Amino acid sequence: MKYKSISICLLVLWSLLGCSVSKAQPNKDSKAVPIYLEATQAYRAGDIPKAFSLCDKAIKKDPNFASTYSLKGTIYEQQGKLSESINMFETAFSKSDDPKYLYFMGDVYYGFQKYDEAAKSYKRSLDHPKFSKMRSGTQQKAKFKYKQSLFASELAKNPVPFKPVNLGKNVNTEQNEYFPGVSIDQNYLFFTRLVGGQEDLYRSIWDSTSKSWKLATPLSLNTRTNEGTVSPTADGKYIFFTMCHTPQGFGSCDIFFSRIENGIWTKPMLLDRPLNTPGYETQPCIAADGKTIYFSSSRKPSYGGMDIFKSEFVDGKFQEPVNLGPTVNTKGNEQAPFIHADGRTMYFISDGHLGLGANDIFITRLFNDTWSKPLNLGVPINTPKNELGIIVERTGETAYYTSDREGGMGGQDLYSFTLPEQFRPIPSSYLSGIVLDAITRDKLSSEIELIDLETGKEVAHATTKDKEGTFLIALPGNRDYLLNVNNTNYLFYSDNFSLTQTSADKPFQLEILLNKPKVGESVVLKNIFFDTDKFDLKTASTIELDRLVNLLNRFPNLKIEIGGHTDNVGTESANLTLSKNRAKAVMDYLISKGIRAERLSSKGYGERKPIASNETAEGRAQNRRTEFKVVSN
Repeated sequence: MKYKSISICLLVLWSLLGCSVSKAQPNKDSKAVPIYLEATQAYRAGDIPKAFSLCDKAIKKDPNFASTYSLKGTIYEQQGKLSESINMFETAFSKSDDPKYLYFMGDVYYGFQKYDEAAKSYKRSLDHPKFSKMRSGTQQKAKFKYKQSLFASELAKNPVPFKPVNLGKNVNTEQNEYFPGVSIDQNYLFFTRLVGGQEDLYRSIWDSTSKSWKLATPLSLNTRTNEGTVSPTADGKYIFFTMCHTPQGFGSCDIFFSRIENGIWTKPMLLDRPLNTPGYETQPCIAADGKTIYFSSSRKPSYGGMDIFKSEFVDGKFQEPVNLGPTVNTKGNEQAPFIHADGRTMYFISDGHLGLGANDIFITRLFNDTWSKPLNLGVPINTPKNELGIIVERTGETAYYTSDREGGMGGQDLYSFTLPEQFRPIPSSYLSGIVLDAITRDKLSSEIELIDLETGKEVAHATTKDKEGTFLIALPGNRDYLLNVNNTNYLFYSDNFSLTQTSADKPFQLEILLNKPKVGESVVLKNIFFDTDKFDLKTASTIELDRLVNLLNRFPNLKIEIGGHTDNVGTESANLTLSKNRAKAVMDYLISKGIRAERLSSKGYGERKPIASNETAEGRAQNRRTEFKVVSN
């Protein structure tokens, strides 16, 4: 149950140290005390029949000793007997006039998901004349749980659609599997498995033929130390995870990372200060852009126990972490952050925000650098049991989570389910590709930039290596992007991806062929923009033009021709004039940036050199282009 059964130690303490406000004065001198203490020992030892028998014996010795009834109520609660449990606590209250028993009744009702009854019991304790004599911590809990019961009641009356599907025997076992992580292409599933008290990391590969996960295998980086809570980068080449009590660590638990090389995961590498501290850093989530890591930590300053922090990756190092603030973090514990590929939607668990109990799953969204008020994911996604958090795949439709629900393989299992519409992030896509020499088709090393065309800011960066040449970059939805691929010995490649005009459901796949700067080679500048029938460069064009300036500076002997092209809409003469003016506008910009005029020429081709059919809108868009051609090197 979400609330643990009432602490026997606390009941004994209250009864024997004079903290009861009993009208019958069942103090430490009661003849029932020795028998009651023996009953609690039997209960804690798991001998329930003996505990019951001793309780009955204690009641005969002193019918007014309220703690004995409370113990019986606790046992009934654990046996799933609601009415019997409530009856015992009501009796304890009638014998003592102590409002703590009303509070305990609220806990029992809440554990049985009787939220309205729980609220009434908590309210009875709050309204009792002797409420102020209860311990201050219990008073605060009673006030919070009263609000929580009212909130839970509303959630229960408005359930959300929820049909979880077990991921199957290739992933789940009789052991505990939890904390999933999925690569953005959904080809790799990472998770933690607990075997014999040892936590290790596992990976399963998606089988597109059978539409199921293949048999999970342990990662080669596993050690004798516990490894858990894995988060993969978008391309699945790096993982971030938690290790505790390691010789090289800074604190009890720290964040490590590993890279896969030739199919082998490298030895775990500790992230340096200031990300890790002597405190408790755990449950990392690396953003899809690879530039930000979110995690839960006990570091100070904080708003409560565990808070969620983020750290930016700058100049090859994670910077001083920043607390996400009081909108997200509370006096309680916020943990298991998951930032979606859209870069704006975060899911996490909390026991400090109003919910069903100990840990519920919440969602918050980032607007203008401000996190929205967290929203509870509702019933039955959240339950009276502890939730361990969720992750959501790139389209936002499918979520993965951990549960020990009935019908599983055993212990905690991994499940997937369709996420209700109101909790979905912005659908996101991804771009995967390979970079090759256009002549030899050798795989090339390269620097790859993805830039938001509206803001001009780099949103992702990737590096390919020789003999590898592949990359994968997340494309958060509802944005337009510029792609630039560069190798210092080659002409650059540019492309444009508009997710404001197209769906993010399908990924983009590219084979990028780079040419060396030889005479006759040309590059289409796909991010040069003009208004219809105009030749004034739009502001967004400067990003691409500055890349061309860098290229010309890198090859100081290079001379190029700027060519303007149009579709066949309009008259041929008008198109020719427009193309000339557009080519000249580009050349003028380059000159303004310090490129010598004698290295440049411009020419308008109008509609004479189409590269696609003018019969379709897509073809005409390709024909409306600006490109440069090498005329001397």
